[in-house]
Order: sequence, then structure tokens, then C-alpha cells
Amino acid sequence: AASRFIEPTLLDEVSPESAVMQEEIFGPVFPMICFDDQGKSFSEKVIEFVNAREHPLAFYYFGKEKQAWEILQCCLSGGACINDVIMHIANEKAPFGGVGNSGMNAYHGRKSFEVFSHHRSVIATGTWIDLPFRYMPYKCFSLVKKIL
Repeated sequence: AASRFIEPTLLDEVSPESAVMQEEIFGPVFPMICFDDQGKSFSEKVIEFVNAREHPLAFYYFGKEKQAWEILQCCLSGGACINDVIMHIANEKAPFGGVGNSGMNAYHGRKSFEVFSHHRSVIATGTWIDLPFRYMPYKCFSLVKKIL
């Protein structure tokens, strides 16, 4: 196991076309994509970049919080952190999970119970006379209205 250890690694100035950006990463490797503020608005560039790809399991944004919320409103991800990493899975009561290619549904806390449960609707009707005003067309509506 010690020979397979990889220290947390930050990859700076990663090209969107590089191999590390082609598949989801499960390990302590953090490719960093930087955006300039020339041309389109910064938020528009980030939103366009994220939405051009599969929905990520995690979305980490470093910058102004106001911009982060603007971007998060337009981008779908399993979880997200603003100016932090991995803390979205640390809270055992907060739902964690992916969306789209990165997974489906969430677990942790109550969500774990719900995701592994089946919610079922059951309608129980008595064995008494089946009254015709339950069904369309409602010809007997005026009679029902008088009774009620």
C-alpha cells in the first residue's frame, strides 16, 4: 500500500484537452483551471466551460463568493465547495452523491435511508357500492353538491 501512495497533487495551468481532464479523478490530484477576465464575463467563461462537459462529482470554486453563487446557479454538480475542497463530504448529515455520469442519488444521514428505501403509494378502496359520481363524466355533480 505504501508503494501506491500519492501525495496530494495540484496541477497548475492544466489544458482542458489534457488527459487528466478527460475522465473523473478518484485520488488526491487536483487539476486547476484558471480563467482570465478578458472578453466575456468571468462567470460566463466558467459556466460555459463547466456546462460543456459531463456533470462533475465535485465542483470547487476559489474566488469571490458572490461570483461563486452566480456560477453554481448555472452549473450542475454532485456537490460543491467555495474556497475549500472535499469538505462537502465531511458532514455526515449533508447529502453526498453524483449526478449524471458521476453517479445518481445521494447518501449520508437521512439521504442514506431514503436512497435505499422504496416509497410506495397504496390506495385502499372499500368493498361497498362503487358510486358512479367518482368517474367522469360527472353527470351527478349537482346531486352530490345538494347532498354535501
